[in-house]
Amino acid sequence: MEIFINVNILGIVPVAGEGSRWGGYFKELLPCGNREWLLDRTIKSMKCGGAQKICVITSISKITTHISHIGEKNEGIFYVIQRGKNDIWSAIAESLPFAEDLNLFAMPDTYFPILTFDRSFVIHKNGKLVDFHIGTLETKNPERFGVIIDGKIVNKSKDLPRGRIYSAWGTLVWTRKVAEFWLENSPQSYTDAINSAMDKFNWKSYRMEYYYDMAEWKDYRRFIEDREHGKGCFNPLYSR
Repeated sequence: MEIFINVNILGIVPVAGEGSRWGGYFKELLPCGNREWLLDRTIKSMKCGGAQKICVITSISKITTHISHIGEKNEGIFYVIQRGKNDIWSAIAESLPFAEDLNLFAMPDTYFPILTFDRSFVIHKNGKLVDFHIGTLETKNPERFGVIIDGKIVNKSKDLPRGRIYSAWGTLVWTRKVAEFWLENSPQSYTDAINSAMDKFNWKSYRMEYYYDMAEWKDYRRFIEDREHGKGCFNPLYSR
């Protein structure tokens, strides 16, 4: 769309996690297709959304592996070492000084629609950018995700009723204004950051047709089984 001709877009991929539930295995390097790994697909989805640059948030112990996998001179990709806590908010905070007009965020150990960052999803009807945009998934397991309750994110709650379907966040998009707001106010967690952005700025959500979170080996096994049997996102008639 013409409005995006002069919009600079940054993709943000946090890969500094230790993979403790995976025995230290790098989940972002799990194969998910023909010569494609989860990290590759995440980056591809951001490039499909128009990202000219990709910020890979990694660690000292993992950066050599990531550079050798992605490529040190891969056009538009640069690396930032995550300092402090090894959590989602610390990764986001590392990216804020490099913020662009639009900033795309996704976890690299997930598998979601390749066109999730289609830019038509992040504009108002009047043609202006939405300041904060959430790609959501449906889940019956609120203890695993940050779910949206009454316009707020409730993070991994074990107290919410089981059995009902919740809307959880999976991907995020924010403008430079949101990045500057976070830099100024220094949220203490990604839940605080998301909720403060939802309070302060215009926002909307888009439901993704599918979303696989490889939190544990059993999740990856389900993903492989769905692929082998044509279920889930591999079945065009599938709906969660």
